[in-house]
Amino acid sequence: MTRGAPVMAVPKPAVPAPSDPVLRVKGPDVQPTVKGPDLKVYKPGERPVAPPPPVANAKPCPKGQGPCATQLDGPLTAEGLARQRALQEHEQALRAYEAREAAAKAAVEEENRKLREVYAEQLRRERERLATAEAERKAKIEADRAAYNAEVRARQAEIDRINREHEAKMAEWRRRVAACQAGDRTQCAP
Repeated sequence: MTRGAPVMAVPKPAVPAPSDPVLRVKGPDVQPTVKGPDLKVYKPGERPVAPPPPVANAKPCPKGQGPCATQLDGPLTAEGLARQRALQEHEQALRAYEAREAAAKAAVEEENRKLREVYAEQLRRERERLATAEAERKAKIEADRAAYNAEVRARQAEIDRINREHEAKMAEWRRRVAACQAGDRTQCAP
C-alpha cells in the first residue's frame, strides 16, 4: 500500500504468570495413607509332657496279679496307683492347657478381628477422602477449562473487534486515496 496506511494492532497473548493456575489434565498421584493392620500370630504354649512309662527294671509283679502292676488295667498296687495318679494329673494338666490355649487363641482372633474392623474403617475413610479429592480435582479442572475457554473467547472477540476497526480504517483510507487520486486535494495525506 502507500505511505500513511493504518497499521493493524494485534494484542499479544497473555502469558500466564508462574503463580497463575495452569490447566492440568492429570492430577497428582494420590497414594493411600492407610497401613495394613499388624495382626497378631497365635503362638501355642508348651504342651504338658505325659509321665514316662514304668521303667524296665521295675519290681516284677507278684504271682497271679496279671501282666504288670503299673498298667492301668493292672491290679492296684502302690506303683499302679502312683502311675494312675500321674496319668490323671497329666490329663487334668492337658485339659487345663487346652482350655488356656483355646482362650488365648480366641483372644488373639478377637484382637485380630478388632484390628481388621479398624483397618476396614480406615480404608473406608481413606476411600472417601480419595473420592472427595478426585471430585475436587475434576471440578477444578472443569472450572479451569471453563475459565480458559472464556478467556479464549474474550481474546477472540477482542481480535475480531480490532480487525473490524482496522477494516473500517482501511476502507476510509482507500476512500481518501481514491478521492485524492480523483483530484480532491483535501483528502490527500499532508
